[in-house]
Amino acid sequence: MQRPVELERQSQPALTSDELLAVARLAKRAERHYGTPQDIEWAVDADLPAGQNVVLLQSRPETVWSRKVAAQPADAATYQTGVQSLLHTLLHPLNSKQ
Repeated sequence: MQRPVELERQSQPALTSDELLAVARLAKRAERHYGTPQDIEWAVDADLPAGQNVVLLQSRPETVWSRKVAAQPADAATYQTGVQSLLHTLLHPLNSKQ
């Protein structure tokens, strides 16, 4: 379902800094638990208290990004680019499809 977003909200981050950090912690926790990079689905539950409101919905082994990285020499720049892309999408979800 698509809904119009007010113009002044279109350039605002979708997540707070605390929520962004919680998503990153959740992803790293899933990765450590399963021993491999994970493609996670998560949500922010407005009914839970702040700090406990980012929840894991689903996790499965990540296959697309790891294949791209495996085809290239491993270096910090490649990893950093992926992280920057993830952060950009989380902070600017309306711009991520451009």
